[in-house]
Amino acid sequence: MPTVRKSAPRRKKTAAPGAATPAMVKASIAGQEFEIDPVVTLGGRPVVLTPPRSMALRYTVVAPMSDNRMLGVAACLGLCWMGNGHPRTNLKECKYDAYLYGARVIDELTDRGMSIEEILAAGDTAFALVADGLVAATEVEETEDFTGPPVEA
Repeated sequence: MPTVRKSAPRRKKTAAPGAATPAMVKASIAGQEFEIDPVVTLGGRPVVLTPPRSMALRYTVVAPMSDNRMLGVAACLGLCWMGNGHPRTNLKECKYDAYLYGARVIDELTDRGMSIEEILAAGDTAFALVADGLVAATEVEETEDFTGPPVEA
């Protein structure tokens, strides 16, 4: 019978004392410039939020915001939380349904003892990071007609 070796238990990754914290992130939403601190506190621990590079994923989780803000910001939080302690559920597992994903993120985090208030506060920060660089529908409509004004003959 083969010998099975147990690996040493994994240590949680923590920042070294005095380690640099992520810098403020400059964002532009609806033509307004903001500086966003990407570090939020969840469950008494600092969490660094990083928005995905994919604009398609960003649009997917921002879309529900007009119908259900709570699920939308929770989906943004789940999408931006890449480090230790991130929600186990993922958007693909939810068939890219941002409502379901947001609900699962809330359920998982509240099961861990986090309050709705801290989840929504962190989700608001995640939303600002996700929304940065997205083109609003009105901006598309303004540039949609590439023809110039009518020219009189």
